[in-house]
Amino acid sequence: MARAANVEHAGETEWHRLAKTEVLHAARAAGRPAELEVSGQTPAGARWRADVLCTRGDYRRAFEVQRSGITLATLHARQAIYKASGVRAFWLMRTHERTLARAQPWQQDTPAVYVTEARRVPLLGLDLPAFTQAALRGRLTLFPALGQPVQLRLIAEPKRCFRCLEDFHLVQMVIVSSSQAPQGRLVVPGTQAGAAAWVSRLMGTELGPFVDWPAASPRTFHCPACGAPRAADPFGATWLDPAEPLTWSRRLTRTWERTISLPLAQHTWLVQAIGQLWARR
Repeated sequence: MARAANVEHAGETEWHRLAKTEVLHAARAAGRPAELEVSGQTPAGARWRADVLCTRGDYRRAFEVQRSGITLATLHARQAIYKASGVRAFWLMRTHERTLARAQPWQQDTPAVYVTEARRVPLLGLDLPAFTQAALRGRLTLFPALGQPVQLRLIAEPKRCFRCLEDFHLVQMVIVSSSQAPQGRLVVPGTQAGAAAWVSRLMGTELGPFVDWPAASPRTFHCPACGAPRAADPFGATWLDPAEPLTWSRRLTRTWERTISLPLAQHTWLVQAIGQLWARR
């Protein structure tokens, strides 16, 4: 059961009111019946109140404009209440800019994007009305999607074991991108547990063994052939920024590029370990 109200929340900011109005008008322009400040409750009695609720038959989509600070734990808890009521909510966040600029494993369950003071979604290059219509018309997708071809750019440091003379590679990072979703780009750091095994399954054995970059002190990795220990340099924070190629050139690295459709197991690992980003279809 849900009902619309015309009462505005006390203390609501001008930005919040404008954002809600833009979403409302964009939804109606897209042919979706929409109302402001719609209240409802779960079968168990937990209450919710949507800034904008769009309905069509049994389909219900809420847009929540979150201007004030909120913890991610609270965000997920409120999303669970919507889900229990059969409502799919999309969160338009004025906070958590850095978090929402990166892939997150929970985007499928709790869709959220960062919105600027000018009411734009920088991740997608859309203003709020265009974003609203894209969401309602199915023109947004989570990247990477299963079965979607992706470009892998693997950067690793070649190593040779001092004991057995085995050649192998220390994974620095893998950049995952796609021409079908140019706004989406994920970076898998070599310090992510399981990154080397993931790379090996995708790139094959012809490139030689891969080893995870040690994530914490003591920064020790081991030869995959004989187990001899070796110390690694501290992982550079700027290495994760693909816009910093000069950082890579100061180190002896090798780069491989490959286009591939991720198998189910490797797609699942990437989504769970790194996450997904919203992209335009």
